[in-house]
Amino acid sequence: MSDKAVFDLEQGHGNHFDCITEESDRDELVKQLPEMLQRAKLTVSPGALIPCSLGEGYPRQLQCAMLADSGDALHLNMLIGLNINGERNELISFYPEMDGAEIPVVLTAIHEWGNGLEATLEGTICNEEHHIAFFDTRYIAHKGKYKIGESCTFRIAAFAGDCERLENPTFTMEGQQAIDFKAKLGEKPDYDENGNVKPLVFDMSGMVAFLQHSVAYPHVAEFQSPAVAVSVEKAWNREYYSIKIAVAHDEEDNEVCIPLIAKKSFFKRDLSSGSPIRGIAYVMGFLP
Repeated sequence: MSDKAVFDLEQGHGNHFDCITEESDRDELVKQLPEMLQRAKLTVSPGALIPCSLGEGYPRQLQCAMLADSGDALHLNMLIGLNINGERNELISFYPEMDGAEIPVVLTAIHEWGNGLEATLEGTICNEEHHIAFFDTRYIAHKGKYKIGESCTFRIAAFAGDCERLENPTFTMEGQQAIDFKAKLGEKPDYDENGNVKPLVFDMSGMVAFLQHSVAYPHVAEFQSPAVAVSVEKAWNREYYSIKIAVAHDEEDNEVCIPLIAKKSFFKRDLSSGSPIRGIAYVMGFLP
């Protein structure tokens, strides 16, 4: 992930694609695209011409459609440019999409990608208490229609670019560290029967953190959360974990959760509910 100080207009879907494939089978999935297109079903067709910036050899406006390779919750989206220059249809991009959790978002920014057909959205959730950013997987249906400050209910999910279980979610402060920390809280240390300072034990197994601080790629998140629930999703002859993770707490201290799709290869053994996990994720969403 770059540390660019400005939004990267020329983003691509390589990292999104890496979330669902291993390096050894990446080419195999690409080879399946012609077959996927044959069985794909239409999900979005705006009808009107959409202003775009695909480059030399392309019109300034294009008719587009979005296809899904299946009707399953986890599927591949394929953005198609129709009848380009009256000559051809073109697969412009493809990426995974998960039917996520419904979350009301107050829009604060729209970052359109350089091609003019894709975008990353930013907004606030939980009564405007928390920030969120996500790649809009169906932007072509709503380009020019979003309004900053309006509230829309999006279906939001995430794909793990990296993920691990916290095998030891506790850490300990001993001796002078424990004394200094107690002093910060305005407290005195506790001592055992031998006069030694009792260690302070901290448990991170229930910790929730969701940080999106990249200017160039706002929809990238660093996260930590308990696995609130764990199930298995099947797609493209593979199995993935669908992990319900918390991304925030609302004003009533209820967890706001989204599904995280993670490759099983991230984990050395089966993942179960309650396990604390952390990693990097690509957050995606769409307006139903």
